[in-house]
Amino acid sequence: MKLAPRQSLFIVFEKPAARDGASGENFPEAAPWVSLPEKWNLRLESPFGEVRELKEVTPGSLTDNADPFVRHFSGTMVYTADAKLPVRPKGSRVTLDLGNVGDMAEVRVNGTLVGGVWTAPYTLDITDALRKGNNKIEIRIVNTWNNRLIGDTTLPEAERRTSCPVRTLRADSPLQPSGMLSQPRLLLLPL
Repeated sequence: MKLAPRQSLFIVFEKPAARDGASGENFPEAAPWVSLPEKWNLRLESPFGEVRELKEVTPGSLTDNADPFVRHFSGTMVYTADAKLPVRPKGSRVTLDLGNVGDMAEVRVNGTLVGGVWTAPYTLDITDALRKGNNKIEIRIVNTWNNRLIGDTTLPEAERRTSCPVRTLRADSPLQPSGMLSQPRLLLLPL
């Protein structure tokens, strides 16, 4: 069994394993397939009804953005891009490798929910949702309240939207990496 750092899973043995001396590759290596767009459209949706649209965003932490709203954003980040794909080679599956996200992600391909991830590895099998030609990829990422709480400490009290009964965060507290932190990749995994 091979697990990434902090990865978890459930293992269910339905029947005893056969002792037939099976051998072979336990962990076939995935190979890069088709590159996804480098730039994504991004919609920021806060729980307070605030919405911000950003075009042609390169993956990376939102905390590096100069705009205080984006830098301190907490809520749902919806990344979308179109990818033109060839026919998948027979005898393979397609995995979407998100690399790293801050903090949890849900992925839809062509409107079909393919799953969610909250620990490494941030990968999902998207084979059954793909089609030849244009494919719409949507990655919805949510983060914690940490960055918004820090950002709100820099505002006058009347303008703050968040609060916490125990103040452990200050304006100079470090921000948590947020959003699509690395460029997603499509990988082919042999069956």
